[in-house]
Amino acid sequence: MQTPSNQPHAAPGPLAAAAVFLAGACAFLQLYCTQPLLPLFTSIFHVTKASAGLTVSAATMAVAISAPFFGALTERLARRRVILASILGMAIPTLLAATSQSLTQLIVWRFLQGVMVPGVVAVLVTYIGEEWPPNRVPFIMSLYVSGTALGGFLGRLTAGLLADWFSWRVSFLALGLASFAGAAAVAAWLPHGRPRPTSRFSRPGARDLPVGGAGFSAYKGQAETGRVLQVAKKGGNLYESGEEHPSAAKAGSDSAELMYELKPVPFTESSFSPGCLAPKGGHLPQVRALFRLPRLVATFAVGFNVLFSLVGVFTWITFHLAAPPFSLSTAALSSLFFVYLVGLLVTPVAGYLITRTSLRAGIAGAMLLSMLGVLLTLAPSLVVVILGLALMSSGVFIAQTASQSFLRVATPAGSRVTGAGLYMSCYYLGGTAAGVVPAIFWSVGKWPACVAFILFAQTLALAIALFSWRAAKPAEFIPETA
Repeated sequence: MQTPSNQPHAAPGPLAAAAVFLAGACAFLQLYCTQPLLPLFTSIFHVTKASAGLTVSAATMAVAISAPFFGALTERLARRRVILASILGMAIPTLLAATSQSLTQLIVWRFLQGVMVPGVVAVLVTYIGEEWPPNRVPFIMSLYVSGTALGGFLGRLTAGLLADWFSWRVSFLALGLASFAGAAAVAAWLPHGRPRPTSRFSRPGARDLPVGGAGFSAYKGQAETGRVLQVAKKGGNLYESGEEHPSAAKAGSDSAELMYELKPVPFTESSFSPGCLAPKGGHLPQVRALFRLPRLVATFAVGFNVLFSLVGVFTWITFHLAAPPFSLSTAALSSLFFVYLVGLLVTPVAGYLITRTSLRAGIAGAMLLSMLGVLLTLAPSLVVVILGLALMSSGVFIAQTASQSFLRVATPAGSRVTGAGLYMSCYYLGGTAAGVVPAIFWSVGKWPACVAFILFAQTLALAIALFSWRAAKPAEFIPETA
């Protein structure tokens, strides 16, 4: 008799895909909303450009700090519940930001906004990989990235226009209410997801079966899902793989709670794929194990650069375009983010093409497109600058699709939320650095110097990806379940 979890899992429908899109939009609705307001904040609060930029960096820094903790706390919690709670957790400080009486107070609320973002971003990335078939993951991931693009665009546009028409405080009130509405829609459309395996080897009746081989021992345990979980013990640490071992023997197939036992065969460290090892001695050993995987570390580096490029360009170009000869107003600066709509359309198409080529080809094309766009922002024509921003942002969104798709390839089964959390930390550390580091180059050579530094960073990230990512089609390497 098959258990429900052993039956084929139907792929989620269109409403679930729409919920993923909307959840991505909610996550980024407030995160960068202060970018078009930076020149306004320097005037209202009488602060420097770097100080005003902290309203961006505080939020991204909070994401970087909290992401690993969300990985540890939510590895075994219901993904959907965490996603919904996090959207609501972002809405509350957004509303309270409207009460700020100083830049310091605003920065505090911005930090608290960022703290809850990984609850959507890191967990949703893992949810996508668990719920959709492998050959659909890059496309659904592209919908999520398009949602983040729409959210980032609407947040910046709404903040800039409402600040110009009414007050910057009205901007935060509107964005907070929109987040509450988004949470309601996600709650209605996002399915609960398939059951995930619990820890079976601490259950009563589990016993140690010594099998020899490099000091490893295997375990007999109760498998609620009908899938064998290969387990080994060495040096006081447990290691488990989510893949069925070919020598496993099944017993009691007519029982609703199936019993599995590994045959007494020698286990060595080579018996376990390095990509499947998940130390069971706590969160820190797991994190250390992840940082020993070169492809995963390379993916972290690419993620750092992806957001560094996007935030670096869109934060510091506002000062460039607010000054002569462009002299754009706050409303006009917020309108620049219409270029995000280009990425909104291009990214799903690119996600489909990546499934037909490879992730390495996708990241290469995306980074080259983005670099071309950055170069065009040096033009004296506003039309050419806007074209450059469209190309640059589209390239970044495609790069994010490729990078997050490869993240599941490189992260061990059983550690994917933790891996996604670490990725988000590196990703948002890039955003934090982009709000501060270009200030050094701005003081030396203004916008052209910032462009030179961003191009250098993109070139370095492209080299890392091409060197470290294996040329493989996504469907061949993305495991079906964690």
